Amino acid sequence: KSQGKSLRSNVALVKRNAEVGSQIAVAIANERFMREEGFKTLPNEPSANESNSSSGTGETIGAAKPKVIVMGGSVVDYVATPDQELILYTSNPGKCTESDGGVGRNIAEALGRLQSKPLFCTAIGLDDRGNSLVQNLEVNCNVDVKSAAKFVNSARTASYLAVLCESGDLHTAIADMEMNTYIPVPSDEALQSADILVMDANAPVETLLNASNAAMKANVKVFLEPTSVPKAAVATNSEGLMQNITYASPNYDELLAMAGGSSVQGEVDDIELQLHDLEQSGSISPLKTAAEIVLRRMKEDESYLLITLGKYGVVLASKRNGSFQYSYIPSSTPSSIENVTGAGDTLCGAFVHSITNGYNHIEALHFAVQAAALSVSWGKSAIPPHLEELTLIGQ
Repeated sequence: KSQGKSLRSNVALVKRNAEVGSQIAVAIANERFMREEGFKTLPNEPSANESNSSSGTGETIGAAKPKVIVMGGSVVDYVATPDQELILYTSNPGKCTESDGGVGRNIAEALGRLQSKPLFCTAIGLDDRGNSLVQNLEVNCNVDVKSAAKFVNSARTASYLAVLCESGDLHTAIADMEMNTYIPVPSDEALQSADILVMDANAPVETLLNASNAAMKANVKVFLEPTSVPKAAVATNSEGLMQNITYASPNYDELLAMAGGSSVQGEVDDIELQLHDLEQSGSISPLKTAAEIVLRRMKEDESYLLITLGKYGVVLASKRNGSFQYSYIPSSTPSSIENVTGAGDTLCGAFVHSITNGYNHIEALHFAVQAAALSVSWGKSAIPPHLEELTLIGQ
């Protein structure tokens, strides 16, 4: 029996490594294409079709000089679900929904809902859907977009169109993400007042590197949200970028990709066993091996990984003065499971909100897993609007 289980594990591992490897190869090829075609080198000054901020009247939230800057993608998500089995090449009765998304946008909203009032560096098209997205963040979510965003007339606000099967599984999707190549770097003035810069990995690597270099110069800590397996791998290939990162929040697959993919052995099915052995100093597991590989590439004096493990919770892996430590925070049980897509972004925003308000990493993660559970049970959008009802420990 054990031999059969081992064989199945090895087959599953080969399949996983092949899938991850192909995704990484495509992402790297796309990155090279963008570099060769000039997408990564954007002008410092806006052209006639671009502006770095809105010229609208009235005060902006940014007047208070935010402690947190978020830099990343803004996406309008469209999801179509058929009422019955999907029939190709014809119209299908069903339901279509529209919602605001994007990792950076979601994190910014979570921070805003928690009253951190972040500055959001993103790229938006001068179109109706972009205007609606900005208005929602500014008016309803306490996020300053207009002071830092780049508004582009020559490209569409990023969008993602998903067609699901009747079961809710993805059938096919189209991602219109050209706008992410225009994501701007925060200004030196904004960085002077900030404590932390949170970046998703949607921007080109050159943009991420420039932003992290500027943050380091201003003595601002950098938090990287890897966003996806391919983007995690591409970002990790930039040694200069990784050396600037104090915090990163990969899930298990993203962690393996950041550590080198197939060079690290293990399966997500082994998570429970790995968590059992986590605090034993002599134990070696794929999670610990991968974490230490990544931590060695990050900021030299001090760095942290928030390794999200879905229903199992979060592992905090840290490096200080060359030594590694691990802490495990189990997930908080949601009242119901409605939508898991915003849990990681909510957790990230809640964690950053906590540490910038003086809480230690363990306290911050306990609060963050509560916020993630609230997101899972909400279901109507990625970030629950009642997030501010949660209170930090001791308040």
